[in-house]
Amino acid sequence: MDQPLIPVELYNPALLLADPRQGYAHPLYIALGVLFGLLIVGSIVASALGPRLVRRHRLRLRLLRQLCGWVGAVSAAGLFWVVCRLIGLPLFARPLWLWFTLIALGIVVGYFLYYWRKRYPRENSAYEEAARRRRWMPTPRKRAAVRRR
Repeated sequence: MDQPLIPVELYNPALLLADPRQGYAHPLYIALGVLFGLLIVGSIVASALGPRLVRRHRLRLRLLRQLCGWVGAVSAAGLFWVVCRLIGLPLFARPLWLWFTLIALGIVVGYFLYYWRKRYPRENSAYEEAARRRRWMPTPRKRAAVRRR
């Protein structure tokens, strides 16, 4: 076995701040780069197709676009760190940046799961109630245009 499954610099605390002397293309870094790239493309597509995906539900559309923005931004940062690691840029290729990005991605996903389970049901019921009230409210009649003299 040539290379370990996880590179040593990702779990050895002494190497978290070490700069590589040359570019390093471990298969895990390539897999993370592909994952971050797919997350960026997926967040752009989901944000663009948002009204179709959520059937023009304003609350869900706002939540989807917010999630896509955060996931896209964190994934762009992660892709930047992976590319810097592959080409061997001194300051930006440290494994610590990649750890911060993975932790941030976990925090974003965790927050949106929390939001979906705890806060969303209350906001959705308030939104549906307001939509129900608007549906049965009388609308003013359109008046004929007044002629100008």
